[in-house]
Amino acid sequence: MGGKFWYWGGHSDLASNVEKLLPGRRVMTAAVGPFSSAWDRACELYAQIKGGLVHYGAVHAARHGHAKYGRESQGLYPEWDRDHPIHLIGHSFGGTTARVLVQLLSDGGASMGEDDHVFGGGTSAEWILSVTTIATPHDGTPMITLLDTWMGAIFNSLGMAAGVAGVSDSSGAVYDFKLEQWGVAARDKSEPWGAYTARVRAAPLWKDHERNRDLIHHDLSPEGAAEVNSWVQDSPLVLYVSYETLSSSPDPFSSIGNEIPHLSTNPMFVASGVILGRVDQCGNARRPTMSREWRRNDGMVSCRSPFHALERRCPCPVS
Repeated sequence: MGGKFWYWGGHSDLASNVEKLLPGRRVMTAAVGPFSSAWDRACELYAQIKGGLVHYGAVHAARHGHAKYGRESQGLYPEWDRDHPIHLIGHSFGGTTARVLVQLLSDGGASMGEDDHVFGGGTSAEWILSVTTIATPHDGTPMITLLDTWMGAIFNSLGMAAGVAGVSDSSGAVYDFKLEQWGVAARDKSEPWGAYTARVRAAPLWKDHERNRDLIHHDLSPEGAAEVNSWVQDSPLVLYVSYETLSSSPDPFSSIGNEIPHLSTNPMFVASGVILGRVDQCGNARRPTMSREWRRNDGMVSCRSPFHALERRCPCPVS
């Protein structure tokens, strides 16, 4: 992939474009650990916005067996506080991350047993004006469960993430998986990409990934999302808005309500869209039965998931 590539906007920087359209508005983008749990990502997001050292919480770190602290950030918006609140926009798992951040701002992690405030105290949900989520699996996605039996193969192919981001040894870019809490140091320009991915693959955190509940695959599963929803209570002080994305249509040859991908579906997500469009039951006896309402999808997330959790729990308007 030639040239620079932005998560928000692709080959153009959407954040900068929005700032041009709305003079006086600041639009900032953050990048948190792509394989980390919603909790860890929320802690990283706080540090990236406010500045300072990432603090994952002593109880949480001990429970999951990783370091208490992460990397240090200068801060995108150091003045952020109750008098300088912000809007959060999250795509996919970024939406879950934003909701967890609001919860941690509200109670500092007390709802999950933290004795000391993970952000040092003094924060509240009033620091956030709104949370907008786009194609966020608030109730998880069956794809994670369906892929569970060969998730190890995915973890052994971490280079795919760099490919999606347009990163290569010749690009001069520095891409890392932000796993310092697990003892995986960041990559710098002097380390060949192959050596870095080999080092990441050898990290102990992947050895028993199915039992590691502090990685993204757990929180993205329907049962993991249910656990998140059990302690993340959306604040009445924050406006929540959730958007679904749809890339499937009823299969004209199916008499049982199957869905098939649109012709315009990104080729990367056609196969997964076909699988989601036929889902009846995920995995094995440990997994919940998935009803037909999960079949409408965008290629990775069932359209039921972006709305269901918010409609069930949020006291605020949802559109």
